[in-house]
Amino acid sequence: MKKFKFALDNILKYRQSIEDQEKELLARAMQKVQMEESLAQKLELEKHVHLRSYNVVNSNIVNMRQQESYMASLELRIKNQQKQLDKAKSASDNIRVKVVKATSNRKILERLKEQHLIGYRQELDRAEQKILDEVGISAYNRKENR
Repeated sequence: MKKFKFALDNILKYRQSIEDQEKELLARAMQKVQMEESLAQKLELEKHVHLRSYNVVNSNIVNMRQQESYMASLELRIKNQQKQLDKAKSASDNIRVKVVKATSNRKILERLKEQHLIGYRQELDRAEQKILDEVGISAYNRKENR
C-alpha cells in the first residue's frame, strides 16, 4: 500500500506560515505596547517629581506662570501618550484576534489530517489482516490436500 500522503498538506503548511506571521506581528505589537507604557510611566514620574520639587513659597509671579505653563505642557504630553498607548493596545488586541483565528484554522486541518491518518492505519490493518487470512487459508488448504 502507498505511503500516507495528506491531500491538504500544502494548505496546512500555508496556514502554519500565516499563523507564524501573525504571531510575529503580535510580538511586535506587544513590544510597542510595552514601549508606550514605559513612556507614559516616565511622563507620570516626571510630573510627580516636578510637583514635589516645586517650592511655592520662594516663587514669584513669573516663576509661577512658567510652572503653570510647564505643567499644562506636561499634562498635554501625558494625555497624548495615553492616546498612543490606547491605540497600541487596540492594535495588539486586533492582532491577537487574528492569531487566535489563524491558530484555529491550522488546528482544524491538523485534526482532519489526524483523522485521515487514523483511517489510513485502519485500512493498512485490514489489508494486513486480509493477507494473513489468505496465507492461513492457503496453508490450511495445502495441509488438507496432503
